Amino acid sequence: MAAQDIAAPVTPVRMLMLIAAPLVMKRADHDLVPIDLLPAQEELETLAETCGALGAALEIQAEIGTADRIGHVFATAPLPFDLLHFVGHGSRQLDGSSVLALEDEVGALRPMSAAELHRAFGGRTPCRLAFLSACHSAGLADALINAGVPHVVVINAADAVLDLAARAFAARFYAALLAGRTVAEAFDAGRTAVALHDELRDWRDPQTLQPYNVREELKFLLLPEGDPVHRQPLFPAPPRGGVTFHRPPWERTNLSPASADPFVGRARELYTIAVRLRDNRCVAIHGMGGMGKTALALAAARWQHERSRWRDGVWLVQLRNIADAREARSRIALALDLDPKAVESDATLAAALRDRHSLIVLDDLDALLTHDRSGVVALLNALLETRRLKLITTTRRDLPGRVHHRAVELARLDPRDAQIAFTTYAP
Repeated sequence: MAAQDIAAPVTPVRMLMLIAAPLVMKRADHDLVPIDLLPAQEELETLAETCGALGAALEIQAEIGTADRIGHVFATAPLPFDLLHFVGHGSRQLDGSSVLALEDEVGALRPMSAAELHRAFGGRTPCRLAFLSACHSAGLADALINAGVPHVVVINAADAVLDLAARAFAARFYAALLAGRTVAEAFDAGRTAVALHDELRDWRDPQTLQPYNVREELKFLLLPEGDPVHRQPLFPAPPRGGVTFHRPPWERTNLSPASADPFVGRARELYTIAVRLRDNRCVAIHGMGGMGKTALALAAARWQHERSRWRDGVWLVQLRNIADAREARSRIALALDLDPKAVESDATLAAALRDRHSLIVLDDLDALLTHDRSGVVALLNALLETRRLKLITTTRRDLPGRVHHRAVELARLDPRDAQIAFTTYAP
């Protein structure tokens, strides 16, 4: 038999994507200031689609931007990444320095200074090229340059940047890099994408009356400025293949990756749920009909799942109009793909879930509480007797006191969020 040639394995381009989406900022008076949510999942999907269309072999490792996780990733990475992409907020301190707006374990803003970022690299060069897609990020460029990163793309330290402009720049910039262009050419391509963006051309700065595209394209900087190294391609012969994920982004759940409608407001409530879920087994959301209890519960569940907090996944069980605890057991077993025998009793269901490290959303228990109150109380308590299971429930009235839980009462949107919701949803 003739020997056959065996193709050499392809080494993909390795991208580390750090995503930070804090929910609130804590003020000195302990008040919580909500932070606008960034469409990070949309940016991740856009990058994957754009690069995948080129036929380039790209492996994306997406991580949530906490100080602990960033330190862990760089401490354990066997080699420097080819690309480091940070998507999130940035801000300027009173002394004029810039910080990245990371998040802590429950979603509060955790600022990271340039000195902390440099230390997180552990004395190693973290990557070949970095793009800090965050407002005012130029103030952190030295942390990367001093760590040996030859190409750093940032936003002017004095400026904020529109999310739309940042996404347009990133998609074209990485596409050009993976097509074998020089770093300088890819940077110019990214700026051109912003300059020619139809939607940005239509928007006008209310003060200067200039189109936003003119203003936005100039905010992107390639540092060190004028360095000849930028005139070389980062990938002279880009590897051929497809886009893969180091850790698949959406497994072990029956939630959709994103809501069909943008989730507006409720950042304080999302933070409260995260805090109470950390410290309790059951968080019960209650409020009048039409207040958005289901939407809030789903947003909280997605936030938890995006951060890979639950080894065995995050699951939604819809119980609207279910009036019997036995049928509720069946719905839970179906959602979590359990053996049909698990639904025989509360005890058998709890036994099947005994070692599961999962978060389960039990949505709309109102009919159960009306028609089978004792049955649903027994069911909830059986679930809470498992080792690591936690619950989020939604009802119009608070759960009975016989179920150990922490309540989150949903009130009307505050005026700021109500205005955003009106402009988002009004025809």
